[in-house]
Amino acid sequence: MSTQAELVTVIQTESDRLRQYLAALPADAWTKPSACALWEVRDVVAHLIPVIHGYTLRITRALQGNTSPPEGVTAPTNFKTLSPEERRQLALRLAQRPITARERLGNDLPSVFGQAWDQFRQLLLTLTAHDWHKPCYHGMGIIPVHSLAHTGAFELAIHSWD
Repeated sequence: MSTQAELVTVIQTESDRLRQYLAALPADAWTKPSACALWEVRDVVAHLIPVIHGYTLRITRALQGNTSPPEGVTAPTNFKTLSPEERRQLALRLAQRPITARERLGNDLPSVFGQAWDQFRQLLLTLTAHDWHKPCYHGMGIIPVHSLAHTGAFELAIHSWD
């Protein structure tokens, strides 16, 4: 994306498109396997909700000058060499989080999805050019706010395929 406004437009267009698709999805389609191992379609949607809530929280904290990890976020292990069994266990733990979230949210996934993405888009609309470049926490390190905003768009695009 070449501008902040273009990114916000893409996020709005794509989140609205996915929300409409989900609202029209037949009940039996929600439990079909997705392209993501271990997840059904409903689990992919459940994944997109806390992800974008987390990005909204991180950007909000960045605007306040806070680049520390949010409460409850553990230090990443991305740079540690894991054994095959440790990688398998980590993948299972990560896969379980959206399933647990989906069980908690129940049948209201399209509505909660729409609210979360609307909140993210609204936050992006309030950012100044200066805010766009403020440092922001990400599990891989400190990145500019605009990079986290783009990561949100990437999450939406990737998982819309699922």
